Amino acid sequence: MSNGKQQAIRYSIATFIILLSGCQSFLHEKPLHASNGDQMVGQDNRCISRGANANNILPVMLYKNMNACVAKASWHDAVYLYALAGSLTWYDAVQVDTQFARSMHSRLLKESMDALDNTQRDIFWQHIQATMSDIVKKTKLCEALIAVGAPTYRPDYMLLSSSGKAGSQDPTTLSWKKAVYSYVDCGRGKLPL
Repeated sequence: MSNGKQQAIRYSIATFIILLSGCQSFLHEKPLHASNGDQMVGQDNRCISRGANANNILPVMLYKNMNACVAKASWHDAVYLYALAGSLTWYDAVQVDTQFARSMHSRLLKESMDALDNTQRDIFWQHIQATMSDIVKKTKLCEALIAVGAPTYRPDYMLLSSSGKAGSQDPTTLSWKKAVYSYVDCGRGKLPL
Protein backbone atom coordinates (compact mmCIF):
# COMPACT_ATOMS: atom_id res chain seq x y z
CA MET A 1 0.00 0.00 0.00
CA SER A 2 1.37 3.44 -0.87
CA ASN A 3 2.28 5.99 1.79
CA GLY A 4 -0.45 8.33 0.52
CA LYS A 5 -3.14 5.67 0.97
CA GLN A 6 -1.81 4.75 4.42
CA GLN A 7 -1.91 8.39 5.50
CA ALA A 8 -5.43 8.84 4.15
CA ILE A 9 -6.58 5.75 6.06
CA ARG A 10 -4.91 6.99 9.27
CA TYR A 11 -6.56 10.41 8.95
CA SER A 12 -9.93 8.79 8.28
CA ILE A 13 -9.58 6.57 11.34
CA ALA A 14 -8.44 9.51 13.45
CA THR A 15 -11.43 11.59 12.35
CA PHE A 16 -13.78 8.70 13.09
CA ILE A 17 -12.30 8.24 16.58
CA ILE A 18 -12.60 11.96 17.30
CA LEU A 19 -16.23 12.02 16.16
CA LEU A 20 -17.05 8.83 18.02
CA SER A 21 -15.45 9.89 21.30
CA GLY A 22 -16.76 13.46 21.17
CA CYS A 23 -15.13 16.71 22.15
CA GLN A 24 -15.19 16.02 25.86
CA SER A 25 -12.52 13.34 25.56
CA PHE A 26 -9.93 16.08 25.05
CA LEU A 27 -10.84 18.14 28.09
CA HIS A 28 -9.05 17.00 31.21
CA GLU A 29 -11.26 16.62 34.28
CA LYS A 30 -8.45 15.35 36.48
CA PRO A 31 -5.44 17.30 37.69
CA LEU A 32 -3.09 18.15 34.85
CA HIS A 33 0.53 17.14 35.04
CA ALA A 34 3.60 18.40 33.26
CA SER A 35 5.56 15.91 31.19
CA ASN A 36 7.91 15.41 34.16
CA GLY A 37 4.96 14.24 36.30
CA ASP A 38 4.66 17.32 38.51
CA GLN A 39 1.08 18.42 39.06
CA MET A 40 0.50 21.79 37.42
CA VAL A 41 -3.06 22.83 38.20
CA GLY A 42 -5.96 20.84 39.57
CA GLN A 43 -9.69 21.05 38.90
CA ASP A 44 -9.78 24.36 40.73
CA ASN A 45 -10.22 26.72 37.78
CA ARG A 46 -9.37 30.26 38.72
CA CYS A 47 -9.07 33.39 36.69
CA ILE A 48 -5.30 33.76 36.55
CA SER A 49 -3.48 35.74 33.94
CA ARG A 50 0.19 35.82 34.70
CA GLY A 51 2.68 34.00 36.79
CA ALA A 52 5.99 32.32 36.92
CA ASN A 53 6.31 29.41 34.53
CA ALA A 54 3.16 30.25 32.56
CA ASN A 55 4.85 28.51 29.62
CA ASN A 56 4.65 25.20 31.53
CA ILE A 57 0.85 25.24 31.88
CA LEU A 58 -0.98 23.19 29.28
CA PRO A 59 -3.23 25.23 26.96
CA VAL A 60 -6.36 23.29 27.95
CA MET A 61 -5.97 24.64 31.50
CA LEU A 62 -5.28 28.15 30.23
CA TYR A 63 -8.53 27.98 28.26
CA LYS A 64 -10.41 26.82 31.38
CA ASN A 65 -8.91 29.73 33.29
CA MET A 66 -9.89 32.02 30.41
CA ASN A 67 -13.51 30.91 30.84
CA ALA A 68 -13.25 31.55 34.59
CA CYS A 69 -12.11 35.09 33.75
CA VAL A 70 -15.05 35.53 31.40
CA ALA A 71 -17.43 34.36 34.16
CA LYS A 72 -15.90 36.99 36.48
CA ALA A 73 -15.99 39.66 33.73
CA SER A 74 -12.23 40.01 34.04
CA TRP A 75 -11.94 40.84 30.36
CA HIS A 76 -8.30 41.96 30.23
CA ASP A 77 -7.16 38.67 31.80
CA ALA A 78 -9.52 36.64 29.59
CA VAL A 79 -8.13 38.23 26.41
CA TYR A 80 -4.57 37.62 27.61
CA LEU A 81 -5.29 33.93 28.31
CA TYR A 82 -7.06 33.58 24.95
CA ALA A 83 -3.98 34.92 23.17
CA LEU A 84 -1.52 32.92 25.30
CA ALA A 85 -3.31 29.59 24.94
CA GLY A 86 -3.80 30.12 21.22
CA SER A 87 -0.16 31.07 20.71
CA LEU A 88 0.95 27.97 22.62
CA THR A 89 -1.29 25.62 20.63
CA TRP A 90 -0.21 27.27 17.37
CA TYR A 91 3.46 26.83 18.30
CA ASP A 92 2.88 23.21 19.35
CA ALA A 93 0.87 22.37 16.22
CA VAL A 94 3.64 23.66 13.97
CA GLN A 95 6.29 21.78 15.96
CA VAL A 96 4.39 18.46 15.90
CA ASP A 97 3.36 19.12 12.26
CA THR A 98 0.49 16.68 11.78
CA GLN A 99 -3.08 17.19 10.64
CA PHE A 100 -4.28 16.03 14.05
CA ALA A 101 -2.11 18.63 15.81
CA ARG A 102 -3.44 21.40 13.58
CA SER A 103 -7.00 20.29 14.30
CA MET A 104 -6.29 20.30 18.05
CA HIS A 105 -5.19 23.93 17.79
CA SER A 106 -8.66 24.87 16.54
CA ARG A 107 -10.58 22.31 18.58
CA LEU A 108 -9.36 23.46 22.00
CA LEU A 109 -10.44 27.05 21.35
CA LYS A 110 -13.78 25.95 19.90
CA GLU A 111 -14.55 23.71 22.87
CA SER A 112 -13.69 26.51 25.28
CA MET A 113 -15.81 29.06 23.47
CA ASP A 114 -18.69 26.57 23.19
CA ALA A 115 -18.65 26.21 26.99
CA LEU A 116 -19.64 29.89 27.31
CA ASP A 117 -23.23 31.03 26.97
CA ASN A 118 -24.15 33.24 24.00
CA THR A 119 -24.03 36.48 25.99
CA GLN A 120 -20.63 35.70 27.50
CA ARG A 121 -19.27 34.69 24.11
CA ASP A 122 -20.57 37.85 22.40
CA ILE A 123 -19.19 40.19 25.06
CA PHE A 124 -15.87 38.32 25.11
CA TRP A 125 -15.48 38.59 21.31
CA GLN A 126 -16.16 42.31 21.58
CA HIS A 127 -13.30 42.63 24.08
CA ILE A 128 -10.98 40.54 21.91
CA GLN A 129 -11.78 42.67 18.86
CA ALA A 130 -11.35 45.89 20.84
CA THR A 131 -7.90 44.77 22.02
CA MET A 132 -6.83 43.59 18.59
CA SER A 133 -7.94 46.81 16.89
CA ASP A 134 -6.14 49.08 19.38
CA ILE A 135 -2.46 49.20 18.35
CA VAL A 136 -1.27 50.22 21.84
CA LYS A 137 -3.19 47.42 23.60
CA LYS A 138 -2.22 44.88 20.96
CA THR A 139 1.46 45.85 21.14
CA LYS A 140 1.43 45.47 24.94
CA LEU A 141 -0.31 42.11 24.59
CA CYS A 142 2.25 40.90 22.03
CA GLU A 143 5.15 42.02 24.22
CA ALA A 144 3.65 40.26 27.27
CA LEU A 145 3.17 37.04 25.31
CA ILE A 146 6.69 37.10 23.88
CA ALA A 147 8.06 37.58 27.41
CA VAL A 148 6.39 34.32 28.51
CA GLY A 149 8.70 32.34 26.26
CA ALA A 150 8.27 29.11 24.36
CA PRO A 151 6.53 26.23 26.11
CA THR A 152 8.68 24.05 28.34
CA TYR A 153 6.26 21.10 28.41
CA ARG A 154 6.20 18.36 25.78
CA PRO A 155 3.26 18.74 23.35
CA ASP A 156 2.01 15.19 23.95
CA TYR A 157 -1.61 16.45 23.93
CA MET A 158 -1.12 17.08 20.21
CA LEU A 159 -0.59 13.38 19.51
CA LEU A 160 -3.38 11.12 18.30
CA SER A 161 -2.23 8.23 20.47
CA SER A 162 -1.24 8.58 24.10
CA SER A 163 1.25 5.74 23.58
CA GLY A 164 3.39 7.99 21.38
CA LYS A 165 5.65 10.74 22.58
CA ALA A 166 6.25 14.06 20.93
CA GLY A 167 9.88 14.63 20.22
CA SER A 168 11.73 17.53 21.67
CA GLN A 169 10.77 20.68 19.87
CA ASP A 170 13.22 22.17 17.42
CA PRO A 171 13.28 25.89 18.18
CA THR A 172 14.51 26.65 14.67
CA THR A 173 11.28 25.30 13.13
CA LEU A 174 9.23 28.18 14.47
CA SER A 175 10.47 30.58 17.08
CA TRP A 176 8.15 31.51 19.91
CA LYS A 177 8.21 35.13 18.80
CA LYS A 178 7.16 34.21 15.27
CA ALA A 179 4.38 32.00 16.63
CA VAL A 180 3.01 34.90 18.67
CA TYR A 181 3.29 37.26 15.69
CA SER A 182 1.50 34.77 13.47
CA TYR A 183 -1.31 33.88 15.88
CA VAL A 184 -2.00 37.33 17.33
CA ASP A 185 -1.09 39.14 14.10
CA CYS A 186 1.21 41.52 15.94
CA GLY A 187 2.04 43.44 12.78
CA ARG A 188 5.54 42.99 11.47
CA GLY A 189 5.94 46.73 10.94
CA LYS A 190 5.11 47.50 14.56
CA LEU A 191 7.32 45.06 16.48
CA PRO A 192 10.75 43.86 15.35
CA LEU A 193 11.23 40.12 14.79
